[in-house]
Amino acid sequence: MPDILFIDDDAEDNFIMQNAFESAGLHGSAFFATGADEAMVLLNASVEVLPSLIVLDLNMPKVNGTQILQMLKESEAFCDIPVIVCSTSVNRIEREQCLALGAHSFIVKPLTFDEAVKTAIEFNKLAQAFNH
Repeated sequence: MPDILFIDDDAEDNFIMQNAFESAGLHGSAFFATGADEAMVLLNASVEVLPSLIVLDLNMPKVNGTQILQMLKESEAFCDIPVIVCSTSVNRIEREQCLALGAHSFIVKPLTFDEAVKTAIEFNKLAQAFNH
């Protein structure tokens, strides 16, 4: 399984991050789920080889990022996977809530493709560090 699972309902954001990973030479390092259901299917299907890092969008329909974070942290199988919340939100209360629920960190989504490439490289470094 690739090292990083992205959970984001925005197809364009997923496309940009996928291209950012490829541009950084990190082919196959990341995989993408468009919501909680898809993420849980992927995680449960590969419970023996889990991702080293989960990057989670906050604002999603049906089940939002805060709810997904809570589900992950309450799950014995997934609670130790570091989660970075990556959102367009700059709301301090949302940030504090995510950190209190166990998020490793809370960052603002990259605004340009160059920023996305730099972010992909940083995510990959973190995933490698968490994997050891």
